[in-house]
Amino acid sequence: MRFVERLASLKWSVLVLAWLVLVLPLVPRALISPLVVLGIGGGLFLVNLLAFLWCSSFFRTRPGLLVFHAALGLFLILAGVGRLTWMEGNVEVAVGEWFEGVPMTMTQGPLHDGGIGQIRFLNEGFTITYDVGLKRGPTRNRVAWRDGQGGMVRGVIGDDYPLVLRHYRFYTTSNKGFAPILTWQPEGGQPVRAAFHLPSYPLFADQTNTWSFPNQGPTITATLVLKEPVLDESRPGQFRLPEQPTLKLAVRDGPEAQMQPGARLALPNGGVVFEGLTSWMGYRIHYDRTRSWLLATLLVGVAGLGWHYRTRFQARDWDQMERGG
Repeated sequence: MRFVERLASLKWSVLVLAWLVLVLPLVPRALISPLVVLGIGGGLFLVNLLAFLWCSSFFRTRPGLLVFHAALGLFLILAGVGRLTWMEGNVEVAVGEWFEGVPMTMTQGPLHDGGIGQIRFLNEGFTITYDVGLKRGPTRNRVAWRDGQGGMVRGVIGDDYPLVLRHYRFYTTSNKGFAPILTWQPEGGQPVRAAFHLPSYPLFADQTNTWSFPNQGPTITATLVLKEPVLDESRPGQFRLPEQPTLKLAVRDGPEAQMQPGARLALPNGGVVFEGLTSWMGYRIHYDRTRSWLLATLLVGVAGLGWHYRTRFQARDWDQMERGG
């Protein structure tokens, strides 16, 4: 019993606060894991709270304060569960292509179930307005996905309006650009068609990138020749494909040429066809199933604290105190 009383001491509460004050600034610098912060701080808080409830009748006459502390403890538990199961990532999808459940980059908690592999959606195109000085305006991205019955559902998402599929949230980003559609036609083999993403525009003026076709296809370097800027920083505009795009195509240890859509670059063992130009959009992926519960717990905690202070204030005779003053 004496050990439990020691655990119920307010010194532990001070220790928890000191821990949070000291280590929270280290989390954004990646010097300590959020799981470690929540595990130690939340564990100490919960042990201290449960021990205090066991040893003291303090909360019996203060139900609002009990609700607040219980909500705070539940908040820490949910935050810990969220960090164990969370996932964040990024992916680029060309217009007219499907996201196939494979992010380009991904970080996740140790208990994340990997359900993103089942997610599919189609990028149907986007519009972005720009103000003077290339100040980016709202992004409106049209997407489509299949419902549970196999039918197509369509919607519009943006930087603040995500596509939500199986609790995975997809947001558009400022990362977007052009993508030449190229087809590798090997002699005696099946053609391989792909949209190769150029660097983000207008962030990078040099629209050059290098790729290798799969199945031992050629390694190519492509440069989109912009005869005039797509966006003019001196006036408002809109992201669009350049008119009459020209692609400078070079093959490693081979020929190079400037090509218009439909042109073919002949190679010793096949040829590369420039089918046309499309665009791609970069998406930010976020998964956290506890976010709604965290908000609800926060609201309950605030309500409990409000209940406590309302009860305390009602217990005072304010008129008598004013007359006495």
